[in-house]
Amino acid sequence: MFKVKINVFRLIIIIIIFSIFNTILKIEANAQSNNIIKNYTTNSDSSINIYKVITGKVKVMALPIAKSYELGTLKKGSIINVYKITNGWAKIDYNNKIGYIKLSQLEKVESVEIIKTGSVTIKYLDSSTKEELLPGEYLENIELKTYTYTAKDIQGYTLEGDETKTITITESNPNVAIEFLYNKNLSELPIDSNIKKGIFSWENTQCSTSMREDTYYWIDKLQLNEIYQANLFRLNSSEIIDFVTDLKINKNVSVYYLTGDPSWYNNPQKLIERINEVKNYNDTVGVESKVKGVVFDVEPWTLGDGKWSQLEYANTIKKAYEYAKAVDVEMIMVIPFWLEPINSEVIIANSDKTIVMNYNIKDPVKFIKEEIEIANKYNKKISSAAETKKTDANYGVDENTTYYYVGIDRLIQDWRDMYNEYKYDKIEFSLHDFNSVKDFINK
Repeated sequence: MFKVKINVFRLIIIIIIFSIFNTILKIEANAQSNNIIKNYTTNSDSSINIYKVITGKVKVMALPIAKSYELGTLKKGSIINVYKITNGWAKIDYNNKIGYIKLSQLEKVESVEIIKTGSVTIKYLDSSTKEELLPGEYLENIELKTYTYTAKDIQGYTLEGDETKTITITESNPNVAIEFLYNKNLSELPIDSNIKKGIFSWENTQCSTSMREDTYYWIDKLQLNEIYQANLFRLNSSEIIDFVTDLKINKNVSVYYLTGDPSWYNNPQKLIERINEVKNYNDTVGVESKVKGVVFDVEPWTLGDGKWSQLEYANTIKKAYEYAKAVDVEMIMVIPFWLEPINSEVIIANSDKTIVMNYNIKDPVKFIKEEIEIANKYNKKISSAAETKKTDANYGVDENTTYYYVGIDRLIQDWRDMYNEYKYDKIEFSLHDFNSVKDFINK
């Protein structure tokens, strides 16, 4: 027991001695460092050489001896100033203290050129949501000068604005960001590009020359082939010619005369009068200026239950179509998805194309099944129309009928599913309507 106490006492004495010795070394190192710094700063004849650390992490010692107190470390590649070399040790400045590194761990740098650099950040963003469509690019340590960068192609999107952007990196503006903005293509479907897409346009303001660039923009964005334009013949002849010809020549888009009134459901003469409006105009213009046909959106069901007859309506369409064929005017009919099949068949058989207001977003693929089967039977074109308006009780639009609240991706997916389900080569798609679609896409 006595021997154990003596051994513990000896161990304590050794620890105390070691601690005192280490403290003395630190005091000596600091004192010598301060003297050296003082001597260096007052000696104008001292020379400085630049060296680079060439080995892995190296120790910086307080004194030029291996067993000296360690001030810290430097990593490989570090550039340092060496004030003096003595007995294989290089004297340096380390965190405002004099330190020493073995010369064998350094390599002299003959000259160091300080190059000022900058950086460029490139982003590819959705113009509406500002969501990143591709991972951004960060280019650092690049020379201060002018650079030009080109946007990337992104499937399903169209670039907005210029394809290239030029920036200049300067000392005052070394870090520059570039944003390329893209618009999502509404109908970027992985199907035959010949599938036609149309849009209803109830206001003829879209026909004015001042709106032409806007019209072109949406034609490209939505990849449209047809515009169903209301109030077309309220324009003068030169305005109609200008509108129809521009769209046909510059965008290969056909214009149809959109018209209709519920009271016409049992009056074929009213439809024939509108067919004649198209015929009489077309007789006076060249091929590129012709209105493609007439779209009848009669909607007699808005009169109320018991105030119209589906059978009378179907027979009215049949008589109007006989006349349209005789005068060579294409006739398109708009019907709801819930019309009784017996009457839908008469209308589909007696029109060049039928646009089905497929306004039930719960299962639009299912709700157009009968109409597509009838169209296939008669080898007729058929289009599934999608509503994009906000809810509006005056027009019978609620959250079950419009895509406004579920978004464009859902609409595109439904169109894909519809095409893949039926694989009918005369199926087309259409949007209701021009102003609503703009709000729908931009919201």
